[in-house]
Amino acid sequence: MPGTSLGTTGDTDLQPDESVGVDEVDILLVLDSLSPSQLAAILAPMRHLERSRVAVLTTPAAAAGLPTAAGSKPLSIVQVSDLDLALPHLRCVLAVGDYMHLGAIAHATALGANAAFLVAQHGIVTPHAPPLPKGAELLAWSEEDGEFWAGGRNDVTSHTVGGQLLHEALRSGDQQRVGGEATSLTYLGQLHGHELQRRSMARAAGAFCRTTGALYRPHPSETDIASRMQHRLWRLRGIEFESSGMPLPELNTAVVSVFSTGVLEAAAAGIPAWVDFPEPPQWLEEIWQRYGMKRFGSSAPTVVPPTVNEPAKEIAEIVLQRAGGRR
Repeated sequence: MPGTSLGTTGDTDLQPDESVGVDEVDILLVLDSLSPSQLAAILAPMRHLERSRVAVLTTPAAAAGLPTAAGSKPLSIVQVSDLDLALPHLRCVLAVGDYMHLGAIAHATALGANAAFLVAQHGIVTPHAPPLPKGAELLAWSEEDGEFWAGGRNDVTSHTVGGQLLHEALRSGDQQRVGGEATSLTYLGQLHGHELQRRSMARAAGAFCRTTGALYRPHPSETDIASRMQHRLWRLRGIEFESSGMPLPELNTAVVSVFSTGVLEAAAAGIPAWVDFPEPPQWLEEIWQRYGMKRFGSSAPTVVPPTVNEPAKEIAEIVLQRAGGRR
């Protein structure tokens, strides 16, 4: 079982403060990875929280790479009882679910402590999404997402707050894009996904790139042997790759994918974005419809409505309410 790291945060610019003790902590943020979607959904709300009250539960590798230096007092947490002892005053947990190791530990601890367990949506919700934890409160991107993911269960509730990832993409697009028409087309890879057969995903991506001349941008998780072999085969067949490493909202290129959250992120940043897949199954067409994703070849690209308020701030307010209010 991998070790984890629990750290409290300081009072200024999220820098560590050795004077802060866990006795003051009643809010726990669970960060399973440093993916942009989790940083936006889980860590961004910290800007609006009383930081002496917050601890971050994450892996040692992630703690070392945190841009916020959140791990000021690392503790080895490998059992639920360890977390119980470390945070005796826990009132609220914010996570992306309980389907990974850290989330499962935090959810069990929240149940035992009678603490609120908030699930922040951090990407597109498909029919294959893990079920919401028992007694969870979902912080959804939209009412439709909330209803879909809750699935009529009476033990979970949902609040619509919007997507921080899309909010940040909108701001990034406003500040960084220089304007003008996109000069190329990039296909956002999803070979890592399990919703569709890998063979079908690879066939669709390869055919699209060969037909349109689109560049292929691998998903960061496409590091397994099968994905690397597929990448090599495509390169041998003349498909070019987009390997700049630039954040998606900063690309000066239109994008296409099957149902990647990146389509919405790009659209929010003002980048033309579409979806494409031959003979899509019904559930995929329903996802396209729920998120307003436009099929490639449509005259108008995907449009993401701007959020009125910053989702991270709304999430923080709900967290504070569940933790008993401001001090």
